[in-house]
Amino acid sequence: MLGMSGLGCAGLDNPTALADLAPDVDIDIEATRVETFEEVEIHVRVREGGARLPMLRSYLEIEHEAGGAVRVVELQPEGEGYAAHVMFYEPGEHHIHFFGMPQRHRLSREMGDREIDVFRRHQLVGPYWVELELMPAPVSEGETAHVHLMIFDLLLDGTPGAPAASLNVEVEMHDLDGGEASLDVEEEALGEYEVRYEFGEAGMYELHVEIEEDGGKFHIPVIDPDADDENENGEGGGGHGHGD
Repeated sequence: MLGMSGLGCAGLDNPTALADLAPDVDIDIEATRVETFEEVEIHVRVREGGARLPMLRSYLEIEHEAGGAVRVVELQPEGEGYAAHVMFYEPGEHHIHFFGMPQRHRLSREMGDREIDVFRRHQLVGPYWVELELMPAPVSEGETAHVHLMIFDLLLDGTPGAPAASLNVEVEMHDLDGGEASLDVEEEALGEYEVRYEFGEAGMYELHVEIEEDGGKFHIPVIDPDADDENENGEGGGGHGHGD
């Protein structure tokens, strides 16, 4: 769930009261349901009295329902409004606040509630439904992460069925330099397989999963914590990855 809201304040060099501004803020999200590590485009259009309200700066603050650090994503001009590409790293509810500084006065207002569900990633590998869960998420460079694979038999209607146990599962990690590492796979429970891997520098890695004769791959982004701090100050950007 994305809860969108804002705070009010008086002007900077223009002491216009917030009640006198009456801005119209429209939010458009390109999807109502995404998976973790998937990038979503969010558009914001701000108008006052029917006319476009130019902004000196506008940004989104994103906080997971469990709390923790608040991410700041800068909005960039696009068309008649502003846009940002946002990636969600953890499943669950996310709360989004919009803040803006128009050229004439500071603005931040209640924008209503929008909902979006974030799930762990999944894909089909041959006759199996494979779900991937990464802990921790996101992964920082130089960090060892647990990769948890939950494998289910694929039903005729394309949905997951019973857990698939005692499979011959092989996992490889492809790093930024083109290197390949075969990882030890342990079946922790019925249909649940786990590997661990120590990631190097920040960037996009590929996890290749082979079950019997079929294979698939997941993209795993690894972040640079220092760059993430810059993002929280409204600078820098983020990458994105999708399962193939």
